[in-house]
Amino acid sequence: MVTWVLPSKRLISQRPVKMFSQLAHLTCSILIPNATIQEGTETLVFVIDWETSQLGVSNIDTGQMIADLYRLWLCRGLETALWVLRGFCKGYGIVSEEHAFRTTIHAGVHLISRGTIDREMGTMDELEVVARAGRNILLNAYRKDRKWFEDGDLACLFDPVA
Repeated sequence: MVTWVLPSKRLISQRPVKMFSQLAHLTCSILIPNATIQEGTETLVFVIDWETSQLGVSNIDTGQMIADLYRLWLCRGLETALWVLRGFCKGYGIVSEEHAFRTTIHAGVHLISRGTIDREMGTMDELEVVARAGRNILLNAYRKDRKWFEDGDLACLFDPVA
């Protein structure tokens, strides 16, 4: 299991903010140990580079992270990417079904718009798979088809919050 170490929520300004605003990082910088991540063992993962953080919509940031990890699975077949994705969802804490759907909409958009431009990530056929996955994620999130997600790789987004 991957354990996420996130900054304290006390970093957020004490002034009143709209309910949808949270600390958002904007770029995905992660510090992981220089060791093989084994299924069934706990691995600490640290989110770093918080100097660029700001108040924002967390679904965009979270969706981008989920999309980047899922793209590693789709293009490279890295099972570790799915383990990290599941640990990220558990550690970050998807707070409601609405939050999960908003996050998956952003993940789908990111897969389509950004996940298909990195030619070093995969072949054209693999990038087409990424685009189709992004489309399917986006459409099923927009339709709020929870069953579609629960039967797939992104079921962790709808796990009950502990």
